[in-house]
Amino acid sequence: MIASLPMYDRPETAAANDRFWAGVRDRLRDAGIAAPDALTREGDLWDQWEAPDLLLSQTCGLPYRSRLKGTVTIVGSPDYGLESCPPGYYASYVVVRAEDMAFAPGDCTCISSSFCATCLRSSSRRACPTRGSAS
Repeated sequence: MIASLPMYDRPETAAANDRFWAGVRDRLRDAGIAAPDALTREGDLWDQWEAPDLLLSQTCGLPYRSRLKGTVTIVGSPDYGLESCPPGYYASYVVVRAEDMAFAPGDCTCISSSFCATCLRSSSRRACPTRGSAS
């Protein structure tokens, strides 16, 4: 049985995720639902998310919309208590070092004038399918 909270599960947040999982696990067990003792932290995320024995996990919107919708059920969305981000909202930013910027975000027309997945490759010489190679 798999339970994982892989989004933002870094060394500095692992203890908080473990405490959160312990509370969820105990309440599930109190309700007669089997739950693993600990979170799964190893292995491929797609394998976890698509496993027949998945109990609970966490994903971002893109994996959900692109492949998981219809195969999993959303049961909640965490509120991390971030300043300037009210409950129910999420804000994130894609950043690169200024000296590595190959082209401006508005130059890519793949997804609503935002960077596409191809454009976000780690190389500073990116190739956007709608505009060709970046210089």
